[in-house]
Amino acid sequence: MTHLFVNASAKDINKSKHQTIEKMKSMLKYYKNFMERIFKLIKRKLGRGIKEIAKQLRVNKSLAAGYLRTLRDQEYVKLRKIKTNKDILLE
Repeated sequence: MTHLFVNASAKDINKSKHQTIEKMKSMLKYYKNFMERIFKLIKRKLGRGIKEIAKQLRVNKSLAAGYLRTLRDQEYVKLRKIKTNKDILLE
């Protein structure tokens, strides 16, 4: 049987917490910036497909679709399906 002993000082733990908080702040800043880019694009590109929106945002279609569906669920935008089973941004 192997035993694992963790010997971390309070200083190491505080440093780790600080790094985690900084990473979270960075992620939130990126998310906010990304959402601002989406809203700006939406204002200019109504009626466009997710593929084109993803290309403009420089992300893959799955990520763009996920964000747009989240915005749809929060009633910020409206999406509709067209005959080819693709989502199109309406408002």
